[in-house]
Amino acid sequence: VKRNSSALFRLDYTMWSSPVSGSQTLSLFSPLTSTNRFYTYNTTTDLYNSVSNGIPFGLAKGYLIRMPNTWVDYGAGSAASWTGSFTGVPNNGSISYTMSLAGTGLNAVGNPYPSSISMDSFISGNTGNINGTLYFWRKRNDATNLTSYSTCTSAGCSLTNGHLYTNTDYISAGQGFIVK
Repeated sequence: VKRNSSALFRLDYTMWSSPVSGSQTLSLFSPLTSTNRFYTYNTTTDLYNSVSNGIPFGLAKGYLIRMPNTWVDYGAGSAASWTGSFTGVPNNGSISYTMSLAGTGLNAVGNPYPSSISMDSFISGNTGNINGTLYFWRKRNDATNLTSYSTCTSAGCSLTNGHLYTNTDYISAGQGFIVK
């Protein structure tokens, strides 16, 4: 499954989630990203922790991954999308994710399917499991950008940072995000 990031620069990040099962590691997904620029969200501390790029993607788990180290630098050209390739068997059927209630109760999850899923269906299908707000990483690493997330609920989305979205009614394949 191939997915494009938003148009970004070298020091920017995307939150990914694998739509396939198998043993694909984070480094095989993004081999030109520096080895110390792969992160998982720590619910207890409300911070991202660096993880080994040798670990495989977890089912329905979100990972913050920096753009490849060879990508376009700020001021050296225009931001560009990067195409990631997920290799494995496409996920199908009902998929569960064990949430943590530690600390803030925020968890990095993701769309585990090789197709988009309805945001409203995801929120309504998880009533009682999540508070109904989805947080999508949209921060660029420039000094003028103080907003890290766009938020979406069943009432709509608050979009930030000039990112373009083809359809705010759906969670894209391969998209990681935060829920509480």
